Amino acid sequence: MLLGNRSGLMAYAFYAIYNVVYLILTAWFFMYANTYLNSKLIPDSLRWKDGQIRDDFTAQCSAQGTIIVVEAAILGYLLWMLNRWFLSKVARSDNTMRIAKWSGVMYAIVTGIFIVLILYSCFM
Repeated sequence: MLLGNRSGLMAYAFYAIYNVVYLILTAWFFMYANTYLNSKLIPDSLRWKDGQIRDDFTAQCSAQGTIIVVEAAILGYLLWMLNRWFLSKVARSDNTMRIAKWSGVMYAIVTGIFIVLILYSCFM
């Protein structure tokens, strides 16, 4: 496919827009899940000791970090599969794997930075 093709440009523009929207929704999901959902998966023994709240939240934050990394891996894999499908079926790109990998790396970098910020806020 030639980039000079008008429908090809529209397909790539749509590709870029839905990847950005996916990143925004992923960031929102991480904030929501870390605040409301992930705490239900973490045992209370990491939060409480002898009826008192623990002074050290390292174990709890480590558990939260593990959960959020697993969530990021699942969401990243879903995005990669969606990108491969879109590029091969809709955009009919010759460089499907290269573009999908590049998009996956960008997703991983942005998501990694966001996860570090979330976990850093856990220790504050």
